[in-house]
Amino acid sequence: MIECLLYVIVGAAQEVYLGNWFQSVDPILVLFISFFLTAAFFIAINIGNLNSLMRKVHKYWQWIVLINLSTTVGWVGFFLALKTLEPAVVSTLSFAIGPLLTLFFWQITGIGFRPTKAEVLTSIGVATGLCILVYVSLSGQSGIGDVQSGMRLALLYGFLSGVGVAGNTIFSKQLSRVGFSTTEVLSSRFVLLVVTAGLFAPVQLSSHIDGLFLLKVFVITILTIVGPVFLLQRGIEKTKPLLVSVLLSSMPVATYFFQILDSRIEMSPYTLVGILLTITSIITGILSQFSGDKETFSEEV
Repeated sequence: MIECLLYVIVGAAQEVYLGNWFQSVDPILVLFISFFLTAAFFIAINIGNLNSLMRKVHKYWQWIVLINLSTTVGWVGFFLALKTLEPAVVSTLSFAIGPLLTLFFWQITGIGFRPTKAEVLTSIGVATGLCILVYVSLSGQSGIGDVQSGMRLALLYGFLSGVGVAGNTIFSKQLSRVGFSTTEVLSSRFVLLVVTAGLFAPVQLSSHIDGLFLLKVFVITILTIVGPVFLLQRGIEKTKPLLVSVLLSSMPVATYFFQILDSRIEMSPYTLVGILLTITSIITGILSQFSGDKETFSEEV
């Protein structure tokens, strides 16, 4: 449990710090360097097992392609959204879109499972909370204040980040089922992200990269990307899934209060209402699976 709590705290602090820093640096440039280092780190860990890893990659290449796509969409959307949106809004968009995607997928395909009444109500609550956050962002009532240029595009980036997070969960779980270890998945999933970010990183800014900039990116990579990945994995291994889900759902609230440290952001009560409605709906839905709806869900899966 301690590992999951640390992950929430570090993740919330990361969102607020990056949101502030991205006002003066290009997020794609930071994305490229930080994930180049991350990919190199995990590949180095698996260097002695590279032949075995490559055989797995070749055998399950479809899943590798899918997790690379979802990782790229998720992280690019996350970084670009943080440049414009209130970090707590980005955190909620990234975390809360999963239940809605699950319900939407069942509605259009009928594949997977028939949602219970509690799950439908959860999705309605999440959708309402997200609508509130979209409204306060577009109306200038979020912690950022006045509506900035590109706000609608930033909201789209935030939703895409949520789509990527949902995809990562599905594809990571599938790779784990077919025999990939945690570090093997992490060695394989960042290739497309690094290539994409490298192609779009602003070349004109490369001349302004100095030692201090690289040191900041290195520290951010170790403390807020590489480190949290291991913390979360250890937490998942040692903690019941229900408790993990509830703990992770607290991240947008933690992000909201970390925003006190960012002078450009005001504490918007409207943002807090949207976050609490969304997170309360998610926690209620999670708890319902372990109460009266548990039997129904188990039978329909």
